[in-house]
Amino acid sequence: MKKFWIALSLSLLVTACKSGEMKPVQKQQVGDYTVTVLSESGKAKSGANDFMLEFRKTSDNQLVDVGPVEVSPIMEMQGMAPMMGSSTVMPAEKPGQYHVNSTLTMAGLWKFNVKFGDHSVRLNVNAE
Repeated sequence: MKKFWIALSLSLLVTACKSGEMKPVQKQQVGDYTVTVLSESGKAKSGANDFMLEFRKTSDNQLVDVGPVEVSPIMEMQGMAPMMGSSTVMPAEKPGQYHVNSTLTMAGLWKFNVKFGDHSVRLNVNAE
């Protein structure tokens, strides 16, 4: 049953990503790459989110396949253990693009730890 819901979520994500132009939420350079989180609204929200993650060579701005990608959303809270969000990452149709389904359990500043190849980058994403 869990596989059914994951497949359904990814199917809806693919449909959503095809239906409208994605807008940048946050962008960060790491090494030779520019990593961008995009959404239809250009924002993140508390709860379920569908994002597109893009990897581009900074030198020519071309999409580049970086292999397997991990996304770990974390919200740091003073005096408390960090709150962990969840993310599922799947390659998109174009090399260098990845569909990301994340659940951010509350509004506020989330740090997306993104790992790919020998690189890692932290992107700050504010959920409304």
